[in-house]
Amino acid sequence: MNWFKRGMKLLFFTLVAIFALLNTYLMLSKNTFLYGAVAKTYLKGKDAPTIFDLEEFDSLPVENNPNAVLALPKHNVQIDLPKDILDTIKSAKTASLLVLKDERIVYEYYRADIAKDSLTNSFSIAKTIVSLLVGKAITAGIIQSLDEPILNYVVAYQTPARNHLTFRHLLSMSSGMHWQESGINPLSHNAKAYYGDDLTGMMLDLNFPRPSGKNFLYQSGSTQLVAWALLAAIQKHAEEKGLKTWAKSLSEYAQEEIWKHTGAAKPAFWQLDRPGGIEKAFCCFYATTEDFARLGHWTMQESRKSTPFADYIHLAQTADTTLWDAEFEEQNRRYGLAFWLTQYQGETIPYFSGNSGQYIILVPSKNVVIVRKGEQKIYPKKGKGNPIDVDFYVQHILTEIDAL
Repeated sequence: MNWFKRGMKLLFFTLVAIFALLNTYLMLSKNTFLYGAVAKTYLKGKDAPTIFDLEEFDSLPVENNPNAVLALPKHNVQIDLPKDILDTIKSAKTASLLVLKDERIVYEYYRADIAKDSLTNSFSIAKTIVSLLVGKAITAGIIQSLDEPILNYVVAYQTPARNHLTFRHLLSMSSGMHWQESGINPLSHNAKAYYGDDLTGMMLDLNFPRPSGKNFLYQSGSTQLVAWALLAAIQKHAEEKGLKTWAKSLSEYAQEEIWKHTGAAKPAFWQLDRPGGIEKAFCCFYATTEDFARLGHWTMQESRKSTPFADYIHLAQTADTTLWDAEFEEQNRRYGLAFWLTQYQGETIPYFSGNSGQYIILVPSKNVVIVRKGEQKIYPKKGKGNPIDVDFYVQHILTEIDAL
């Protein structure tokens, strides 16, 4: 039995040595976030972040106004999607699909494991919310303009390599930063931002090897950086004005400037990078399907007003064609200031978009809002010439609405 004991002892010390070496490598390479990925995702049988990760991370509430909830009654006539279309939608692991027409529900679908009050992740829909918050800050005089350098607020970016960055560069995804964008690569910047616990440190480590304001290249780090600058601008403005209270977090600013005005029925939640940390501004805003529809409706209504904020929304929903879209090898026609854009019968359709097919689609001409939550896309293949999910939903849902 001595040989067995010696063997077990050798195995134990070998495993300890391997773990120590692995841990040292992860620490030196700043990849200890992989422990979080293993614990929160891979050991639970998942291969990527999901729309159900709320309890895996700390978060802050974004309170609603319970005295101003926007009722969403059912329309007296409901649309009926053809069976083949509905089968396609369900096959893409759709969790919920809701369609508003004139503030009334004309279609709703919830998968068996999803309740109406389920809070699900919207992933990059959060980027569009951040853009709307920047618009609010500009119209309030907190930020001078889209072309103001962020170094006016983020002192750490007062370096020759980064002092040219503006809010416009970051919101239009033309910052020129080095960022590996991926929703599944465990070693990508996105994975580190999602599972890591120091988003500010990540922003300080970013490099900008390409010129800003030239190329459209979608990068989640741009939104995280603009959120940092936004909060710094809010604090600076409050101090200069001698204000006793101001929004201390992105969640609080979203609560006061947006969520309490949308008619939301429930509080939303914004995930943090660590307890007491900062919001994952590039993703991870949780709400119910109906409240996401209310957000879309509010955005559409705000855009119809004669206000500076409405002007900002119109600009945000307009593609900057001076930017080169390297992926499509043409002038940018599909992205504004964190709003994605498509076309339907000659009309520009703006929409919020998140990983795995999270959408809030706005059709102003028909007063329609389409919300889809789910776990994969109908058309996962990217690139020019490939169909996109939004066009599928817009075409088939609007065809049925027009037939009402």
